[in-house]
Amino acid sequence: MKLTLLNLNIRWTLTILTLLSIAVLASCTTAKKATVPATVTVNIPDTIEIYSCGFEPGTYSGTLPCFGDECGESGAPLTTLFLGTKQQLTKTLSKEQQIIKHIPGKWQIREDCIIQINYQDGTQEYYKFHEGVNKIERLNSSRESFPGALNKHNYLSKSI
Repeated sequence: MKLTLLNLNIRWTLTILTLLSIAVLASCTTAKKATVPATVTVNIPDTIEIYSCGFEPGTYSGTLPCFGDECGESGAPLTTLFLGTKQQLTKTLSKEQQIIKHIPGKWQIREDCIIQINYQDGTQEYYKFHEGVNKIERLNSSRESFPGALNKHNYLSKSI
Protein backbone atom coordinates (compact mmCIF):
# COMPACT_ATOMS: atom_id res chain seq x y z
CA MET A 1 0.00 0.00 0.00
CA LYS A 2 2.81 2.38 0.77
CA LEU A 3 4.20 1.87 -2.65
CA THR A 4 0.89 2.75 -4.23
CA LEU A 5 0.50 5.92 -2.15
CA LEU A 6 4.03 6.93 -3.00
CA ASN A 7 3.27 6.44 -6.70
CA LEU A 8 0.14 8.58 -6.33
CA ASN A 9 2.06 11.34 -4.54
CA ILE A 10 4.72 11.36 -7.22
CA ARG A 11 2.07 11.56 -9.93
CA TRP A 12 0.30 14.45 -8.18
CA THR A 13 3.59 16.19 -7.52
CA LEU A 14 4.64 15.86 -11.15
CA THR A 15 1.23 17.05 -12.33
CA ILE A 16 1.36 20.08 -10.05
CA LEU A 17 4.93 20.90 -11.10
CA THR A 18 3.98 20.58 -14.76
CA LEU A 19 0.99 22.91 -14.30
CA LEU A 20 3.14 25.43 -12.42
CA SER A 21 5.79 25.31 -15.16
CA ILE A 22 3.16 25.92 -17.81
CA ALA A 23 1.75 28.83 -15.79
CA VAL A 24 5.22 30.39 -15.40
CA LEU A 25 6.03 30.01 -19.09
CA ALA A 26 2.64 31.38 -20.09
CA SER A 27 3.15 34.44 -17.91
CA CYS A 28 6.55 35.03 -19.51
CA THR A 29 5.16 34.98 -23.02
CA THR A 30 2.14 37.16 -22.22
CA ALA A 31 4.08 39.75 -20.24
CA LYS A 32 6.28 42.39 -21.88
CA LYS A 33 7.71 41.21 -25.12
CA ALA A 34 11.26 41.81 -26.15
CA THR A 35 11.57 44.64 -28.63
CA VAL A 36 13.41 44.14 -31.86
CA PRO A 37 16.46 46.40 -31.96
CA ALA A 38 16.34 49.20 -34.50
CA THR A 39 18.15 48.63 -37.77
CA VAL A 40 21.39 50.56 -37.88
CA THR A 41 22.67 51.62 -41.27
CA VAL A 42 26.42 51.97 -41.46
CA ASN A 43 27.78 53.94 -44.36
CA ILE A 44 31.29 52.81 -45.08
CA PRO A 45 33.11 55.64 -46.79
CA ASP A 46 34.80 54.94 -50.09
CA THR A 47 38.43 54.24 -49.58
CA ILE A 48 40.82 56.79 -50.98
CA GLU A 49 43.26 55.28 -53.39
CA ILE A 50 46.78 56.62 -53.41
CA TYR A 51 48.74 55.69 -56.49
CA SER A 52 52.44 54.83 -56.62
CA CYS A 53 53.25 58.27 -57.99
CA GLY A 54 51.55 59.89 -54.97
CA PHE A 55 48.37 60.95 -56.77
CA GLU A 56 45.25 60.99 -54.63
CA PRO A 57 41.76 61.57 -56.08
CA GLY A 58 40.00 64.72 -54.93
CA THR A 59 38.98 68.19 -56.07
CA TYR A 60 41.40 70.28 -58.12
CA SER A 61 40.57 73.80 -59.23
CA GLY A 62 42.02 76.88 -60.86
CA THR A 63 41.65 79.25 -63.81
CA LEU A 64 43.06 77.71 -66.96
CA PRO A 65 43.88 79.74 -70.07
CA CYS A 66 41.12 79.60 -72.67
CA PHE A 67 40.87 80.57 -76.30
CA GLY A 68 38.03 81.84 -78.47
CA ASP A 69 34.60 80.45 -77.67
CA GLU A 70 35.91 78.62 -74.58
CA CYS A 71 36.27 81.92 -72.74
CA GLY A 72 32.79 83.29 -73.20
CA GLU A 73 32.12 87.00 -72.79
CA SER A 74 33.70 87.44 -69.38
CA GLY A 75 37.05 85.66 -69.76
CA ALA A 76 38.38 82.40 -68.42
CA PRO A 77 36.06 80.50 -66.09
CA LEU A 78 37.11 78.74 -62.91
CA THR A 79 37.69 75.09 -63.74
CA THR A 80 37.02 72.51 -61.04
CA LEU A 81 37.75 68.82 -61.58
CA PHE A 82 36.24 66.45 -59.06
CA LEU A 83 38.15 63.21 -59.50
CA GLY A 84 36.04 60.84 -57.45
CA THR A 85 36.24 57.22 -56.43
CA LYS A 86 35.57 54.49 -58.96
CA GLN A 87 37.10 56.77 -61.63
CA GLN A 88 34.03 59.06 -61.76
CA LEU A 89 34.69 62.65 -62.80
CA THR A 90 32.78 65.90 -62.95
CA LYS A 91 34.27 68.99 -64.55
CA THR A 92 32.58 72.23 -63.55
CA LEU A 93 33.10 75.58 -65.23
CA SER A 94 31.91 78.54 -63.18
CA LYS A 95 32.18 82.30 -63.20
CA GLU A 96 31.54 84.53 -60.19
CA GLN A 97 29.86 81.77 -58.14
CA GLN A 98 27.59 80.90 -61.06
CA ILE A 99 27.92 77.48 -62.66
CA ILE A 100 28.26 77.65 -66.43
CA LYS A 101 28.29 73.89 -67.07
CA HIS A 102 28.87 70.42 -65.60
CA ILE A 103 30.67 67.89 -67.75
CA PRO A 104 30.63 64.25 -66.56
CA GLY A 105 33.25 61.69 -67.49
CA LYS A 106 35.69 59.10 -66.25
CA TRP A 107 39.38 59.27 -65.42
CA GLN A 108 42.26 56.83 -65.20
CA ILE A 109 45.94 56.95 -64.30
CA ARG A 110 48.40 56.24 -67.09
CA GLU A 111 52.17 55.84 -67.05
CA ASP A 112 54.23 58.67 -65.53
CA CYS A 113 51.22 59.70 -63.40
CA ILE A 114 49.34 61.12 -66.37
CA ILE A 115 45.60 61.38 -65.76
CA GLN A 116 43.53 60.64 -68.84
CA ILE A 117 40.01 62.05 -68.76
CA ASN A 118 37.37 60.65 -71.09
CA TYR A 119 34.24 62.77 -71.43
CA GLN A 120 30.88 61.36 -72.48
CA ASP A 121 31.01 63.22 -75.78
CA GLY A 122 34.19 61.33 -76.73
CA THR A 123 36.69 64.13 -76.09
CA GLN A 124 39.75 63.57 -73.93
CA GLU A 125 41.99 65.70 -71.75
CA TYR A 126 45.30 64.92 -70.11
CA TYR A 127 46.77 66.16 -66.85
CA LYS A 128 50.02 65.32 -65.09
CA PHE A 129 50.19 65.08 -61.32
CA HIS A 130 53.12 66.85 -59.63
CA GLU A 131 53.64 65.21 -56.25
CA GLY A 132 55.61 67.83 -54.34
CA VAL A 133 53.15 70.66 -54.96
CA ASN A 134 49.88 68.64 -55.04
CA LYS A 135 48.86 70.16 -58.38
CA ILE A 136 47.86 68.77 -61.73
CA GLU A 137 49.09 70.30 -64.99
CA ARG A 138 46.93 70.36 -68.11
CA LEU A 139 48.76 68.76 -71.04
CA ASN A 140 48.25 68.97 -74.79
CA SER A 141 46.83 66.09 -76.86
CA SER A 142 50.36 64.65 -77.22
CA ARG A 143 50.53 64.41 -73.40
CA GLU A 144 53.21 67.10 -73.19
CA SER A 145 53.35 70.45 -71.39
CA PHE A 146 52.13 73.44 -73.36
CA PRO A 147 55.05 75.53 -74.63
CA GLY A 148 55.60 79.16 -73.77
CA ALA A 149 54.75 81.59 -71.01
CA LEU A 150 51.10 80.54 -70.69
CA ASN A 151 52.11 77.13 -69.38
CA LYS A 152 52.55 78.47 -65.84
CA HIS A 153 48.75 79.01 -65.79
CA ASN A 154 47.89 75.43 -66.79
CA TYR A 155 47.79 74.12 -63.22
CA LEU A 156 44.90 73.16 -60.97
CA SER A 157 45.55 73.04 -57.22
CA LYS A 158 44.13 70.43 -54.89
CA SER A 159 41.42 71.70 -52.54
CA ILE A 160 41.73 70.55 -48.95
